[in-house]
Amino acid sequence: MTVAEWKTDTELYDIADRLAHKIIDMYTKADVFISVGTNRNTVIDGLRLDADMFTSLDPQKIADEFQRMQRAATDTGQDAVARSLLDAANNKLTTIWRGDAAEAFGHQMSYIETFTQQQDAELTFAAHSMGTAYALAVQVRRSYHELADATIAACAKEMSEQTERDTQAAIGLFAEIAKACVTGWVKPESGAEVVRWGLESFIDIGSKTQEVLVEGSKAEEVVGNYVRTRDTLKGSFEEGLNILTKWITTEDTSLAADKIPLLEPMPPGTNVNGPDFSYDKFFDPARDPSSFGGRVEQERKKARDQQNRPAGLIARRLDGGRS
Repeated sequence: MTVAEWKTDTELYDIADRLAHKIIDMYTKADVFISVGTNRNTVIDGLRLDADMFTSLDPQKIADEFQRMQRAATDTGQDAVARSLLDAANNKLTTIWRGDAAEAFGHQMSYIETFTQQQDAELTFAAHSMGTAYALAVQVRRSYHELADATIAACAKEMSEQTERDTQAAIGLFAEIAKACVTGWVKPESGAEVVRWGLESFIDIGSKTQEVLVEGSKAEEVVGNYVRTRDTLKGSFEEGLNILTKWITTEDTSLAADKIPLLEPMPPGTNVNGPDFSYDKFFDPARDPSSFGGRVEQERKKARDQQNRPAGLIARRLDGGRS
């Protein structure tokens, strides 16, 4: 599966460190006293905390989980061999066997089909959620890297250093990204579609950004613009996560209301080893219950007796053997 390139934790912490040192250099050159009691480590630690915030979602873990769901979707809904075997078993059951137990087993076969459809819906929803989270994770990393890089350029510009990098940054609109991913045309309709998809589908739809300018004529203005844009990015990211969380809660509540008849207990008469079973509840019309039922009951009794026999020395003595 092809996945989008994303900024790694190392890249984000590295650019945060470079920005921290650039701010310190800019303040030093401008002869700006940062604040009472503030030292270089405080500035560096503060920028690393910014990086912490935007590395909170791990794209690799999300991608791994998405791939696991793709495999599960293949196994439960798209496995042609499994579906063929299920159809063959159901056909044999309904055309050969008769009786209440046979009918109950027939219902159970249809419940298996219903269950796979329910699992397909669950997997589709789960993969959809993972894809949306992936888009948010990748885009917020890109956005913060853009912001930090643009701010470094703005610091250099304020210090009148030569720089080829402009001071604009493309910042993700994460509420729009989340809305597009959970309600837009990108929504998968089945597990089969999830199997065909790659995570880049979510990146393509979740590419809502705006350009921001990070600069200032004074050192304090540059840092102030960075802080305001960072806070905007943080708020937008949180809003996107909130939209995703609310959608997951709503969908999960809806899916949880589905009944799963496959997991309900079978009627007592379907248990061949139970006291409620008799041949007339599960019989082949070629062997009429009135003439064949007695033999079946004899075999069931023999099987029960054999099952209840003690093992080891006692069994050998009962069989007339030596101890």
